Amino acid sequence: MRILICSMSPANYSCDPGYNGAGWINSFLAEFEKRSDLQVAWVFNVQNPMPIREINGTKYYPVCDVRKSFFMRIKGGLFLNDIEFDKEFWPYYVSEYLKVIEDFQPDVIHVFGSEYYYGLVASETEIPVFLHLQGVLCELYNAYFPPGVSNVSYVLQDLNPYKVYKRLSGIAWLRRNAFREKEVFKRVKYFVGRTVWDYRITNVLNRNAVYYYGNELMRPVFYEPIEKRIPSTLTITTTLSGAIFKGFDQILKVASILKNELSLSFIWNVYGNVSPSFAEKNNGLRYTDLNINLYGIVTEDIIRDRLLSSTLYYHPSYMENSSNSIIEAQMSSTTPICQYVGGLPSLIKDGEDGFLVPANDPYQVAFLIRYLYENPEVNMQIGQNARERVIKEHDPKSIVDDLLDIYESVIKK
Repeated sequence: MRILICSMSPANYSCDPGYNGAGWINSFLAEFEKRSDLQVAWVFNVQNPMPIREINGTKYYPVCDVRKSFFMRIKGGLFLNDIEFDKEFWPYYVSEYLKVIEDFQPDVIHVFGSEYYYGLVASETEIPVFLHLQGVLCELYNAYFPPGVSNVSYVLQDLNPYKVYKRLSGIAWLRRNAFREKEVFKRVKYFVGRTVWDYRITNVLNRNAVYYYGNELMRPVFYEPIEKRIPSTLTITTTLSGAIFKGFDQILKVASILKNELSLSFIWNVYGNVSPSFAEKNNGLRYTDLNINLYGIVTEDIIRDRLLSSTLYYHPSYMENSSNSIIEAQMSSTTPICQYVGGLPSLIKDGEDGFLVPANDPYQVAFLIRYLYENPEVNMQIGQNARERVIKEHDPKSIVDDLLDIYESVIKK
């Protein structure tokens, strides 16, 4: 079987690890490359031309992004309401992807994520296109700003012209990609998802969609045998990116309650490309005053080791589909607490293998943190329950076997 994968991640083409957010996609590729009956090609986009390469048996097709003039870039960043600005570029991308399809001749096309142009090709080819759902931008845009934050307050948090433009262009990018995403959903027929949330959104955006359940592979280190310990000092771990909807403001609020109202001694370790300044300014709290440590982007081994020596994991995001950070915590037998948003209720059985709290409810989070700290045996049992379930659900061989069966069934039709 010949499989063409489309992803914003360059996978093994690039030696720069960068942000670790796409590690699970590379895990899929590693499993595909083990199979002698599969031939795999990988499409990703680049800003500057790069050559086609074959690495570990996978053929990589870098597709160069549209080169925009200075005026086009300025227009794209400043005109928020011009959501159709992007449409003139669609034919270019479809044409480039069709060239790859013509060269590789795949049996199936597997698109990771709805936020880019790849899925547009579905209406231009008879080859089955599967859209593997990640986040869904139209829902993300709806929940992008935390309570008390508006477009204006976010964009004008400082008056540095360049930073103001970057924030404006980021919002414009999100709006236009959400607009394009709806067209992608209309064109694609086959979807792969794993939460009640992404199933319902798929059904709304495409009433005729064929939806298949398919789990994700985690990064290899989290499948290894573990030795979990609950530390004597309350230690909280969080991994998140710097986007405003990821909820760093909630970390500040919860840490303030733990320190100032519950008088708890704790360490809070945060990993990822977090920019704290706006959340600090907007909430009148400083992370350096609240026992919060920002460690930036680190390797999967460090994340795993920190989880194994943490009291619990907290995920503050205001919108998610299925967060792999939560699953990695569960695989490390570390009890997760997260907000009841998006697809997260499909990951956690509340009180059995983690906890769910309403969005923007820091007092409940603080209560649960204290509860888990004061009841280590309960905490350990919940963590064990979580690992036992997710290790089975995310078995690499079973996930890939099921996906190949889906491919085969569609091809036979």
